[in-house]
Amino acid sequence: MALFKPGIAVAEVSGSIGGTVFSHNRGGMYIRNRSVPTNPGSTKQTNIRTALAELSAAWASTGPTAQAGWAAWALQNPTTNALGAQITLSGHQAYVSVNHRIRQAGDSVLNSPVPGNAPAALLTLSAVGSEATSVITLTWTATPLAASQRLWIWAALLDSAGIKNVQNYLRLVKISDKAQATGLTIGDEVEAVFGNLEQYQTLHLRCAVYDSTTGLISQPRAATCTIGA
Repeated sequence: MALFKPGIAVAEVSGSIGGTVFSHNRGGMYIRNRSVPTNPGSTKQTNIRTALAELSAAWASTGPTAQAGWAAWALQNPTTNALGAQITLSGHQAYVSVNHRIRQAGDSVLNSPVPGNAPAALLTLSAVGSEATSVITLTWTATPLAASQRLWIWAALLDSAGIKNVQNYLRLVKISDKAQATGLTIGDEVEAVFGNLEQYQTLHLRCAVYDSTTGLISQPRAATCTIGA
């Protein structure tokens, strides 16, 4: 691994080029060789790739009017990349991105974009977890969610409380029912991904409000708790 200091021409780099990975931690930015796992295709990864391929193929059948609508929608709804910069997707990319999220939630794919704004983020979010009961309870406001809204929940369960940059550890563990009220339990879903809860582990959460009508999702609200006895 090699550290480097970006200069005037390049302020920040993220991602990989060929066999080289650019990343950063508390010590600054660094470069390392890209490692390829023995089995790079888990069942979940394979399912995601299949779903994206199906949506990409379906794009051709949406028709010129719908495709023009997605292109216009993409111009009005820029997204944020890994460096925090706003970028404009193509119509094809917007169609696949929005509808992949819709399919994950179990809702109906949109042939044409639905005008609207992303939902408002949660006002508050907190969690309590117990090793003995294997229960994690989420509470939030505003509650309940609107009739067309679901809660998307990403979690990271870590043994070390000293890890602060948890983005790479987060996994999508649950998408709630529509109009979900506060008090949702997610212990089974977290244990299915990370194993049994243990006292003193740190649970990191990111929760966002998703609208099934538009396929748009809010900015996430973060919360952290220590698993109790």
